[in-house]
Amino acid sequence: MKLAGVLAIASVFVFSFTAVADEELSPGYNACMSASGGVTVQMRKCQNDAFIYLDGKLNKIYKQAMLSCNDEGDSKACKNTILKMQRAWIKYKEATVDYLFMALGDGTLTPVVVDDFVNQTTKEQVKKLELMLNR
Repeated sequence: MKLAGVLAIASVFVFSFTAVADEELSPGYNACMSASGGVTVQMRKCQNDAFIYLDGKLNKIYKQAMLSCNDEGDSKACKNTILKMQRAWIKYKEATVDYLFMALGDGTLTPVVVDDFVNQTTKEQVKKLELMLNR
């Protein structure tokens, strides 16, 4: 891999981990990552545990947001808008994952960077859906 590629991976990873340090992705995530000692397999286990937590939270909040549409004047339009946003987000997430694997290559840190992206974007999507519940 070219030096620029290695630097790109490192900068994305450092930026993402710094953002995570301010607010945990899931309960115990920061402690798990600290205990990983930078070992890729251990870091990916921490990330997988965070994904399971975040995906469960996303599914729960999505259902609640859809239910909250029942209180809207046009519940069908509300549900369609949420569904449209969710589908667009899934396409964005999947396309970005494909791009990151292509752009970063098959280095050992690539899956860590990709997992971090998926977790971060899932957490952001939860926050967007929570807006429907906190109005």
